[in-house]
Amino acid sequence: TALQQQFGSAATDAILKQAGERLRTALRDADMVVRLDDETFGVVLAPIRRLDLEALIQLCARLQASIGEAYSH
Repeated sequence: TALQQQFGSAATDAILKQAGERLRTALRDADMVVRLDDETFGVVLAPIRRLDLEALIQLCARLQASIGEAYSH
């Protein structure tokens, strides 16, 4: 993958682990983060009583902010 070519396999694994942990902290306890592919994550949200577009927009902002910070390896 592009990350492995740039940083090496061990560093890539560390970065992806950090990314998954960061995404997890932005979610509720009942939600899940899953790794779909080498560098792709999915988010599974637990059902809620009613769909609230503003809450989803805020969640997306939290997710983006959580992975937007610098990484160390």
